Amino acid sequence: MRYPGRVRQLALAIVLGACGRLNFDPFETTGDGAADSPVLPDGPRIWLRMETDPNGSILDSGGGHTVTCANSGCPSLTAGARGQGYQFVPDQELQITFAPDLDASAGFTSALWVEISVKPTAQSCIFDQPSPAGDTFVLCIDPDGSTLFDNEDPSGTANVLGGAPLSLGVWHHLAFTWDGTTKTVYQDGAFVDSSVTGIDISTMGMSVGSINGGIDEVTFYDRALTAAEVALLAMP
Repeated sequence: MRYPGRVRQLALAIVLGACGRLNFDPFETTGDGAADSPVLPDGPRIWLRMETDPNGSILDSGGGHTVTCANSGCPSLTAGARGQGYQFVPDQELQITFAPDLDASAGFTSALWVEISVKPTAQSCIFDQPSPAGDTFVLCIDPDGSTLFDNEDPSGTANVLGGAPLSLGVWHHLAFTWDGTTKTVYQDGAFVDSSVTGIDISTMGMSVGSINGGIDEVTFYDRALTAAEVALLAMP
């Protein structure tokens, strides 16, 4: 005896149950009717999906923070790692205004997708939050294309971890987590390195950009994501 309808219903229930455990909706859309796959752990304080024209408005789908263009104007809308993204030139930045829910003192995760069009001629820091002693976090790219994850502790002592060079014209995911004691960095969802360090916590705003290339899906959490959660962020 066959039960095709019941089998289909059971299969759908299994898929939806698994998706629920992974905290994403397989049928979620960007709002224009086009389905996407926004695999995202719970609770982002900042989530710049970069699906809107930055010359109009820049939507933060996380905490609704104010995001504005700085320096030489807004980036342009382009194809991204997921749906649309923003294409920058080196002197273009987005500024994110600080708010109390961005307090990193109990731990944090900063992450984004990046595509380098041209290697920078000098170190290019693409996502950062300055602090009185230096930086709470910085995600940078060196002239050889290698990645750099930097911070200062409250005394101003730098802690720097580095990753492998990024391929030109290819989207890569970078993530920096800190759980209050240990800093861990990831590239394309894979563990790169970790170290024990203090963090100089800041109430300053954050900046994104300053690169010749694309950026997409900028996220910030006020907790350290697990390795499995970072891997979800890094799913294209």
